[in-house]
This record gives sequence, structure tokens and C-alpha cells, in this order.
Amino acid sequence: MSDLAPTPTLSPPAPTPSAPTPPDLITLGDLHLGRFRKVKSLLLLVYVSLEGPTPRRRLATLLWPGAARPEGSLRVALHALREVYPDALGGEERLSTPLTGDAARLLTRRGEAAWDAYAGPFLHGVPLSGVSTEFEEWVEAQRERLARHVQEEALRAAETAEPGRAADWAARAYRTPGAPPPEADLLRRALPLTLPGSPLEAEIRAELGELDEGTPTPASAPRVAARMLGREAELDTLLAWTLAPQGDPPAGGAALITGPGGIGKSTLTRELLRELTRLDRPATLVDAEGASSAAELSARLGGALTPGQAAPPTLAALSDHLPPHATVLLDGADALNDLPDLLRALRRDLPGVRWVISSRRSPPGLLGEGDLLLPLAGLPQAPPEADLAQIAASSATQLFLREAARTRRDLTLTPANAALIAGITRRLHGHPLALALAASWLRVEHLDAVYARVLTEAAQLTPEGGGSDGRRGLTAVARRSWDLLTPSSNARRCA
Repeated sequence: MSDLAPTPTLSPPAPTPSAPTPPDLITLGDLHLGRFRKVKSLLLLVYVSLEGPTPRRRLATLLWPGAARPEGSLRVALHALREVYPDALGGEERLSTPLTGDAARLLTRRGEAAWDAYAGPFLHGVPLSGVSTEFEEWVEAQRERLARHVQEEALRAAETAEPGRAADWAARAYRTPGAPPPEADLLRRALPLTLPGSPLEAEIRAELGELDEGTPTPASAPRVAARMLGREAELDTLLAWTLAPQGDPPAGGAALITGPGGIGKSTLTRELLRELTRLDRPATLVDAEGASSAAELSARLGGALTPGQAAPPTLAALSDHLPPHATVLLDGADALNDLPDLLRALRRDLPGVRWVISSRRSPPGLLGEGDLLLPLAGLPQAPPEADLAQIAASSATQLFLREAARTRRDLTLTPANAALIAGITRRLHGHPLALALAASWLRVEHLDAVYARVLTEAAQLTPEGGGSDGRRGLTAVARRSWDLLTPSSNARRCA
């Protein structure tokens, strides 16, 4: 029998309870960290999350400027937060946090996602009693910064949307909660996105007029309408054709807007939709970009007329969803090889509808008697002998100046630069997209350098034998614009 005592069985050590993971830091429209709502503790966290590691003395001065012992007040607020979430704010002399919060994430959102992430103005309704004036100003600056970001992204969403949605997004941008009163530049961008004759258009025009009142516009920089430039005659032709009495053009008539890429076909199509909407005439826009078959385009048409249905109805059944004298706009029907066959089927199954089609090509057999062919060329340019007033009145000049204002607000038409600007518009044959891209170069180059580059790199605009619509120059301009983007911008555009 052994004299050794049995070895006791050791129990595993009890697990150390882990600190609770802090929930999301909410600062948009409210202020809380989960259920934790102590204002001063959270304001500490908010400031550090947006500004980075901050000395304790700096925080105490910002949030408790009138306290007898500001650092003592900071310790109390910090203790209250660490009791619930020990890892929310760390450090001794300099406080830091691993949290980013909804405000920091908002600044990474783009387009509609930014609006969806914006629950309300920064620290909306949060009492700031006892804080320093500097901290109040910081809060206001952050509120405006975040609201302006959302406003800009809403405006970008509007600029890429079809007219109905564009007007809705323009209204959101105009009325973004927490944003300061809109500046003239934002108003001028939003105005062409509104529906003609709408209350929003009238409101923006009135506010823009108030901002411009008392600010004389020099003859060298005339103010022009931003909705559409240089296509008034084409729009009038389309409206007259679309609104003609039934039978003239005949039922099922088609209008084809044709021209090279970037010439303004979609702009004209959407402007026609705005005008028809303002006149309360039934019109439907179908994005035909990339559709390669009649079946695919028919499905898109069905989806536009019967949104929300899992299976769009057949062409014949769509007649129930089209009111009399309806107009359907097929924008970007470039990839369709069987467009004439599709149009014949549309005329057969949907009698009475008028079709407005935009495409780079004019397929043989597409148009018949009573149909309309509307080829688009570049915007009108001032001739070499034009004076300052004639250059200013040129649609191509106006478009170039409008696009240039997005990056160079100080650029206006003057006697000193009129010849350069007019020369650019002529060398690019008034091609709208080429002008817009060339104007974007002003972000990194002076006007005279842009002129010289257009003169050399777009010299292939006029092919042997003469005549050009600007397509070759557009390629050169687009290549240069791509080169000027940063690698990160290039990656985003490729995505």
C-alpha cells in the first residue's frame, strides 16, 4: 500500500469575462452608443473618432470650459463610458478610439448609398450646454460638411438618372436636412434637372434670381440656361412631330435621333421627356443601352410599363398599359442588330404608339413614310472672325464654360481668352462630350495649355478629304482625360 497521497485534480481556470464590444456610434440624427446616452461622455468619443488621438487637456478645455476643475469633469465622463464599454476610449495623456461611427462611414458612401446612410443632421437635437464656443463651431462645421457630402452625392445621382427620378433627387439635394442655404453653383446644377413648370423649378429659379440680384453680370461672361444648350431647333422638331394630330404622323410612327457617341442624343431624349411630362402627355423612357436582342428590349419595355411584375407581359398585352397617343422613348438602341424587325413588331402589337429612338446607327429599312430622321452634329461654334459677343452666344462656348466652372470657378469669358476658347470649340467641332472632357483638363492645366494640347493631340480631327463629326478628336480628348485621373480614380471608373 502506497504512502503517497492521491494527486488532486486541478480544475481549469475560470474564463475571464471579456469586455462587451461597443455597438455602433450613432451621431446622425441622434447621439447614442447602444443604450448608453450620457451626452458629455459621448461627445468625447465623437470628437476623438473624427479628429483622431487628442490630448486630455484639449478635450477638457473644449467640453468643460467653465468648470472649476475641467480635467476632473473629464475623468468623471470618461469613467462613466469605460464602466459600460472599457475599450471605447483608450489612452492616458492622449485619448484614442478604435470606433469610426456612422459619420465617418457616411463620407465613404457615394450616390444613393450616401442618402440612404444619412439618418439626419449631425448631432441633431443634442444639447450642447456648457461646451466651449469652439466646440459648438466644430459641431456646426461637421454638420455642414456631412450634409454637403450627402447633397453633392444626391445631385450626382440626379445627374445620371432619368428625368422623373432626376427631379426627385434634385429635390432631395436642394432640401438636404442640415445643409446650409444652397449656393448659386448648386442651384445652377439642380435647375436643369427639375421638370419644366414644376414648383421646384420655380423655387430654384426664384432663389437663384435673389442670389444674382445686385451682382452685375459682365458682358464677357453671359449667364446661360443650363438645361440644354444648342438643341432648341431639334427639340422643337421632335415636339412638333410627337404632338401632331393622330394620323400625321401615322399611328406607330417612329423618330430616329442619330449621331456619334457623346453628341447629345440622350440629353435631347430626356429633354423631350421633360417637355412631354410638363405638357401632361403620356411618355415612357426605356434605357435600351446594351440590349442586344428584340426579346431583351421588349422585356425592358415591359418592365418600364409594368414595374414590380416578376414576368413582364407580352408585347400585345402591353397595350393595356399604354394610354392613347402615348410616346415611348428608346434611348441608346445601339447594340440591336434586329431593330427594324423589332420596330415592325412594336407597330403591329402596339398600334397608336409613337416611338422615339436614339442610336448611333440608322439601320436600313427602319424608317418609312411619315417617320422622322434627326441626325445630330456638334453644337454651333463661333467662326474665326467672330467678335466677343458672337463667341459668348455660341452654344459650344457656353457648354465649355459651364463644364469648366465645375473645376475652375474663376474662369470667365474675357477679351483676353475668347480666341482660345473659341479655338478649342472649333477644333473639337462642338462635340459636347469632347468639350466637357477638355474643360476637365483645367483642373490641372491652364487654358493656354489646354488649347495647345487640343491643337496638337486632336489634330487628327479632320481626316483626309475633309469633314468630321468630332469622333476622332473625342478619342484623343478622352485618352488625355483618362491619363489625368489618379490611379484610384481610374480603378473606380473601371469598376
